[in-house]
Amino acid sequence: MQINLGFAPHDLAVALARDGDFVSALVADTAWPVGSGVELRFSASETAAIPLLVWAAQIVGVRVQWDRPAADCRAVLNAGALHAQMIYVGPSGSTLLWGRGRVRAI
Repeated sequence: MQINLGFAPHDLAVALARDGDFVSALVADTAWPVGSGVELRFSASETAAIPLLVWAAQIVGVRVQWDRPAADCRAVLNAGALHAQMIYVGPSGSTLLWGRGRVRAI
């Protein structure tokens, strides 16, 4: 018998263009809890303790969305960010690694 505890992070791929904006959204079935948040954290290595850059999403009703200008995309790529983590931040400040994967320049 196997008992599974915990949550395995989803595979994540973040595609960034040096000359284009990053516009992306996640849509839930119900509204996000008041005080919660979602962040994309960019780092040079998968095990980096401190991210190079963090993009906080805007939460509007059932949508978590990012609308970042091309200059922000260039900043991530120029910083050497190769990895991204999507972090859910609960209303109490607790965090959950929701997704992780690679950053790809397009």
